[in-house]
Amino acid sequence: MTLRYLPLALLVLPPATVMAQIVADEPAGARVDTPSAVTGTYGPDLRETWRNIERGRDAGQLSRPQAKAFRKEARQTNALAERYSRDGLTASEARELDMRARALDSLVGAARSRNRVK
Repeated sequence: MTLRYLPLALLVLPPATVMAQIVADEPAGARVDTPSAVTGTYGPDLRETWRNIERGRDAGQLSRPQAKAFRKEARQTNALAERYSRDGLTASEARELDMRARALDSLVGAARSRNRVK
């Protein structure tokens, strides 16, 4: 009789064990209100990225559509930063903004180096 319920028990156990392994690195809703956290480290990175886009465009290393796409991504990151900072940044939001800024800077640098005039 107990063997009849074994498949049901096997179907129920794996999701329960997976859920037990999820660990949050911060309490839910925790906000960081220090001035440096609100501005984040992405700000200087993003400003330098804007300069790299303009330099690349001026040097002919970036095409007009490439520069336009990079500027659009930078504006989206800025808009996201403003939205996040309205009620204070969580640590995960600050990390996301930092990673977005770094990724965009890497993409701009790669595009510029691919199209460098020799």
